[in-house]
Amino acid sequence: MLKAFRRAAALVAGICMAILLGQSTSVAAHTGFESSDPADGAVVEGPLDFVTIVFTGDAEPTGTGFEVLDASGEIRQPDDASSDDGRTWQLRFDPPLEPGAVGVRWLVKAPDAHPIDGSFQFEVVAPAPPSTATTLSPATTQSPTTTQSPTTTAAASDESPAEPGDDGSVALEDFLAAADDDGSPGPGRLAGVSRLVTLSGTLLAVGGLVFARQVARGDQSDVDRVLGWVRWAGGLVLIGALGELVAQIAIDAGGDWSVVGRASPLVETLSSSFGVALGLRVLGGLGVVVLGRVLAAAPVAASALVGAHLFDGHTVVEGQRLITAAVDIVHVVAGAVWAGGVASLAIVLWRRHRAGASSRAHELALRFSTVASLALAAAGLAGAALTVIVLDRPSDLWSTDWGRVLIVKIGLVGVALALGAVNHYRLLPALDDAPASPDLRRRLRVAVSVETAVFAAVVAATAILMGAAS
Repeated sequence: MLKAFRRAAALVAGICMAILLGQSTSVAAHTGFESSDPADGAVVEGPLDFVTIVFTGDAEPTGTGFEVLDASGEIRQPDDASSDDGRTWQLRFDPPLEPGAVGVRWLVKAPDAHPIDGSFQFEVVAPAPPSTATTLSPATTQSPTTTQSPTTTAAASDESPAEPGDDGSVALEDFLAAADDDGSPGPGRLAGVSRLVTLSGTLLAVGGLVFARQVARGDQSDVDRVLGWVRWAGGLVLIGALGELVAQIAIDAGGDWSVVGRASPLVETLSSSFGVALGLRVLGGLGVVVLGRVLAAAPVAASALVGAHLFDGHTVVEGQRLITAAVDIVHVVAGAVWAGGVASLAIVLWRRHRAGASSRAHELALRFSTVASLALAAAGLAGAALTVIVLDRPSDLWSTDWGRVLIVKIGLVGVALALGAVNHYRLLPALDDAPASPDLRRRLRVAVSVETAVFAAVVAATAILMGAAS
C-alpha cells in the first residue's frame, strides 16, 4: 500500500509539472477584470467620450451590462458598447461625461455563463484654461485667481451623489456597492442549490451503477435496490436541471424573474454552452429514470450526465480545452464511483440489517475497497491536475475564495480518507476473523454512514467550486 501511494504521488507531481509547462504556451482563459482606461482612482480631463474596460478572458454583457453614474447622480448606460475580441470593451457616451466623480460597474458572463461583476471610479475635471501673460497696472492689480485642484473638485462633486436626492440622483457609494452583488441574489441562491442537487444526482447515479455492476453482483435483490436508488438520482438531476435553467435565465436578465416564461430569453440561454450542458443533463436524467433498472443500458444514459461537464464550469474557461475536459471527466467519474459507491454500500448494509438477512459485510466491504482504491487514486490525480489548471499561482489557495473553498474540500476528503483507512485496516481484518459478529457489523454500518455524510459535505463544496470564479 505504501509503495502504491508513493507511485501515485510521483505520478501526481509529473502530471502537474507537464500541465504547468503546457500552460506556459497557452493563452490564459480566466475571465476577470484586468484594467480600465481611465484607471480606478484616476483623475482625467473631460468631458470624456469613451471608457475602456479590459477583461482577462472572454466576457459578454448580461443583465444590466455596463452602467455609469455620472457627476449629476444619474445612472447611464453607454450609447454604444463594442468589442473586437470579446475581452476589450469600449463604451461610448453621448453626451460625454462631464466633470465630477464618475462610477462604473459591469455585469458580464464568462463562456460558461457564470456572471462576473465589479466596479471602479475615477474623477473627470475641466481642462485647465490656456495661460495668458497680462500686464496689470498697479491700480488694477488684484489677488491671484486660484484654480480648484482635482482633490477639491472631487470633494465638491461627491456632495451631489453622496446621498440620494429629491431629483432622483444616486449616491456614488451605493452605486459602487451594488456591484458587489450580481443583482440577482435570489436567482444566484437558486442556481447554487440546483447545482448541488444536480451534482448529487449525477454522483449517486454513476456511482450506483458501478456499485451494482462491480460490487453488488451475485445478489439480484441488492442490485435491484441500488438501481431503484439510481432512478431516484436521475429524478434529482431533472429537478436540479430545471432549477438551473430558471436561475440562469433570471441571472442573464439581471435578476428579473419576469422574463423566465418568455421565449426569447429561454432560447438565448439554451443556445449557449450552458444550454448544451443542461440538455445533456436532462437527457441523462431521463435516461436514468427510464433505463435505471436495465443494468446493460443505464450506463449509456449515465454517460450523458458525465458528458455534460464538458460544456460547463472550468472545462469551458480554464486552460487548454481538451486537457481540462479529459481531467475533469476523470475527476467526475472517479468521484462518483467513490462517493456514490459509499452511499450504495450504506444502503445495502442497512437494507440487509432491517431485513434480518445475512449482511456478508466483509465480502461487500472488501470488494468495494478494491474499486474505491482505484477511484481514489484517479480522483486524487485528476483533482491535483485541475487545481494546477485553475489556479494561476500557489498563493491563490489562500488568497481567493475559490482556493479557500478548495482547502475545505481537501480537508473533508482527508476526513473521509481517514475513515476509510480505519475501515480497511481495523474493521475489515476484525470482520475477517469474526464475520458473524453483530457488533462489528453495526460498527461497519455506522462507519459507512458517517463516511456518506462526509461525502455529502464534499459534494456541497464541489458544487460551490463549480459555480464560483477562480
